[in-house]
Amino acid sequence: MALASVSAFASYDQSARVNEEDISDYLSEALIMDFHLLGTLNVDMGNPVTDIVHYWEEDALNSDQLTLTISLASGDLSITHSASTAPHVGDFVTANIGGTNSETMQITLVNSTTNCTVTRSINSTTAASIANSGTVTLQRKEQEFSDIGTDASVNPIVRLNYSEIIPARDLQISGSQLARKMATAQLQDQVAHQLANRMIEWKRGFTKSLLYSERLGPGSDSVYRAMGGYRYWAKAAAASAQLNTTASTLTLAILDAVNKSIVDQGRYPDTLAVGTDLVGSVNAVDYSIRRMLESDTKAGYVVNQILLGQGNAVDVVVDGRVNSGDALLFSRSQFVPRPLQGRAMFTIAGQDWVDGRKRRVLGEWTCEVRNPETLGYVTNKI
Repeated sequence: MALASVSAFASYDQSARVNEEDISDYLSEALIMDFHLLGTLNVDMGNPVTDIVHYWEEDALNSDQLTLTISLASGDLSITHSASTAPHVGDFVTANIGGTNSETMQITLVNSTTNCTVTRSINSTTAASIANSGTVTLQRKEQEFSDIGTDASVNPIVRLNYSEIIPARDLQISGSQLARKMATAQLQDQVAHQLANRMIEWKRGFTKSLLYSERLGPGSDSVYRAMGGYRYWAKAAAASAQLNTTASTLTLAILDAVNKSIVDQGRYPDTLAVGTDLVGSVNAVDYSIRRMLESDTKAGYVVNQILLGQGNAVDVVVDGRVNSGDALLFSRSQFVPRPLQGRAMFTIAGQDWVDGRKRRVLGEWTCEVRNPETLGYVTNKI
């Protein structure tokens, strides 16, 4: 079935936006008081985006690792590697095999962008055999009186996301409903009461979009526009080691493996978001590496922080809007929801018909996801 087409200039029979009211201040308070994921994220209300297509730049760094494209035997005197970085004569090459006697080689000749001659076993370190696709680490070395080399500037990465119009459900209150005298004062103004409920629904939909929306755009009056959420960016950019999709129980070993791949790229996650179904798995983590909040209303503890194997502690955020079986591992500084200017949240009052009132609640937001290659997405867990 084709998507509905609506006029881009529809105005609910009103002119000059006389019945539109910005209620983003109320939204700010609602987000602050959200004790789940939204209250944890760095929601940037004060720095809105200015277009429906939002661009941002990320600085990129030169890699200090080489990936071998041909296996290396312990007696080989040359290495064939990816061309993703620029080794030069004098650099140390260290095999990432651990231990105090891991082999160190030194580059003596750069034959091409993908091949170097090396001296093996520097300082009697033990010669290693390394499989194809194995990684080695470069340590830059420079000689006395050396000259400035070739330019190593790296162009920034430009990314984009679309803004998404996130609606609450519309409401139409009849004259009969308006005339009723409800038992409690909170229900006597049905319009205000129903608008408050629609805002709760809006916040639920907003969280779902931030987590699971698929990027579509730029959109029109007949084509929907949607921002890319957390899952979209993780699938598009994160390394396979950070996308743990095998059905199993969520364990500390799984979290440590995903975390290590992220930490190896230079970012230290500070947040672990899970749904309510994985609380038991989180609580089962060894007590010696978790921080617990003691309940003052009943016996028991709630795990609110876990120390992962790479030394970074992550805050545990439980949110029922995270899909069952999902665990998200990320840094809050890289996942920033931002509104389109003037459209964080507003209500539109349609022209009231003879015997009732119409209202709509909308908000238009995007999500700036920096360095999505360092997101962790774990799914199919129990």
